[in-house]
Amino acid sequence: MRTKKRRPRIPIPNFLKSWIEDVPVGHLVTCKSKPTLKINGAWRAAREAACLSQEIVPYTVRHTMATELITRGVPEIEVASLMGHAMPNLRTTGRYVHVRPDFLANAKQAIDEVASTIARVAARPMVKS
Repeated sequence: MRTKKRRPRIPIPNFLKSWIEDVPVGHLVTCKSKPTLKINGAWRAAREAACLSQEIVPYTVRHTMATELITRGVPEIEVASLMGHAMPNLRTTGRYVHVRPDFLANAKQAIDEVASTIARVAARPMVKS
């Protein structure tokens, strides 16, 4: 299901929970104690800090994650829902799918697996202790 602004509702992957729970009340994403209102500047700074090529853009991450999810066997309907894609078969029953206890469970598990794979080669830990 998507919100009126076409943003999908998604479960929080386990590797992100500790980061999100530690954020004080206020904006989740900030830079120099100010809320990040536009992704472009924040993305460029993060990309530079990670020594990534300028060719890597947010869409690259989105596309790569969708590809990884499909590769790891996440059902297409879950990937479509996670990405906010409109699908005819989600029109009616899709309104209710987000209340299921296992909503996007396969996608969430696969995202955690991707994060675990990255964490094994990352210079710094991704998960807070």
